[in-house]
Amino acid sequence: MDKQESIDDKQILNKWYRFAANQPGFVGSALALLRGRRGITSQHQQNDFGVGDENFLRLQAMSLPRSQSFANDAHRIAQTCGLANPLAFVQSMMLWRNLEAAEAQTEKEEFYQAAFDEDSELDTPDEEQ
Repeated sequence: MDKQESIDDKQILNKWYRFAANQPGFVGSALALLRGRRGITSQHQQNDFGVGDENFLRLQAMSLPRSQSFANDAHRIAQTCGLANPLAFVQSMMLWRNLEAAEAQTEKEEFYQAAFDEDSELDTPDEEQ
């Protein structure tokens, strides 16, 4: 096999990281939402966490923390990816979770209100029948 044709494990892994980082259910999607809300760049976020390019890509490709052990999982993810400031990452994940919960609650309330028509005439029988 030619060297140009062979793809080493690191290249395959980096392709996976790039793909996963943009998918729902992975840390990258949460971090992107936070960047949008805070108006910061990924470089700024990377600096906040104290992580290099390669490990930042790896971080974004990690699955989101489980809800039942969210803070512990977030801290473990930060340690695994070699973040110099794991607390900043854990706080970011907690903020993301709160934003998601607030958004879900708003959608639930809008759905509830839309399910009922405020027109009182709908509740009275038709007199013409």
